Amino acid sequence: MSAKLLMPLMRKMSPANSVVQKSTESLSSTPSTTSSSSSSTSSSSSSSSSSSSSSTATLFSKDRYRLVFMGSGGVGKSALISRFLYDSFPLRYKPTVEDMHTTEMSLVGDEAQEVTLELLDTSGSMQFPAMQALHVARADGFVLVYSVTDPESFEEVRRLRDVILAARCSDDDVPVPIVIVGNKTDCAAGQQKVASITAETIVTIDWEHGFVESSALSGQHVADIFRELLKQSRLELDLDDGAMERRRRSFPVCSDHPKRRDFQRKRNSCIIN
Repeated sequence: MSAKLLMPLMRKMSPANSVVQKSTESLSSTPSTTSSSSSSTSSSSSSSSSSSSSSTATLFSKDRYRLVFMGSGGVGKSALISRFLYDSFPLRYKPTVEDMHTTEMSLVGDEAQEVTLELLDTSGSMQFPAMQALHVARADGFVLVYSVTDPESFEEVRRLRDVILAARCSDDDVPVPIVIVGNKTDCAAGQQKVASITAETIVTIDWEHGFVESSALSGQHVADIFRELLKQSRLELDLDDGAMERRRRSFPVCSDHPKRRDFQRKRNSCIIN
């Protein structure tokens, strides 16, 4: 067949070849799109996983907890801290202005990971409202102490609770950890003026807080105060007797000077400016 006859035939076939070529190009580009989509999905999943891990890490990143002791003067706040940290009881009452005690404690099941526990012993007077507001704002948990021999001290706990809730709580907030402590259960028969059943009902049912009755003098249920508060804080520290005794032996020994013999010096403590 001559070249003149072949040329028209080739022109007629060109559109079909073009369609086939375009179809082939379209098919060859499809895997690339799928691969891109798969890559995007994988990237999104990786980002989500990374975000979740970051959130989990943030949840457990706190390594310092501040627990604030509040209540009327003379109810035994300092004595409870002294009994818990040093297993001692101050023989003479000395009004507290403000003392910060710090100690390192191990997490349950992981002795290598330690948390700094700060116990802030506050004044029982109303002379420092600005300091009180600062403590309420910065605390991770509260121990509100009253004396079972003094009904007025229980009313002071009620007032302090209202102050804390007004400053720290809203409908969207996680409840702030609070434990109400009735101290001086070692009192003589007939001296207890705040009935246990009445206080426990108000605290656990009406207020929905932790409740412990204790004696700083004998040490009864003192550790339970911290167990309850740390449970609310979702912080599991090793508070068994053996761990606490090892921790106490690591503290420096107090002087036997006569002026210090009747009052346990506060070790690892400082005054807040």
